[in-house]
Amino acid sequence: CRAERHANPAVEDFFHAAARLDDGAHVSLEVSKFGRFRGCLLEAVGDEGQVWAEYYRGGIRINRGAEVTEEDVSAAAPTLPAVLAVWRDVLDGAAPPPVDVAEGLRNQAVIHACYASVRTGGPVAVPA
Repeated sequence: CRAERHANPAVEDFFHAAARLDDGAHVSLEVSKFGRFRGCLLEAVGDEGQVWAEYYRGGIRINRGAEVTEEDVSAAAPTLPAVLAVWRDVLDGAAPPPVDVAEGLRNQAVIHACYASVRTGGPVAVPA
């Protein structure tokens, strides 16, 4: 992982993570929030093909061999109201949590591994 501070000394405004998942797929995430362009790219590559998402401008592309599928996903659609609605439904008992405790803890382990990678300058395994 790489994290840098360019325009904001208090928080990272560039972040890049590359990982190999347990199933052998490779994932790359890059977020850039400085300068004149905002970049937010997510790519996953596995045995069946590639998923590529540019979530600042919108759009998802799925490549399977010569077959390409593009989904028009608007980046302008506000996501916070939807997140808050799900949270409200979970708290009201109207819906199950979209992420269980084990998934949440696994996510925290990935975040800690990313920061450890930034500190050490090398890859860090996420504990099983």
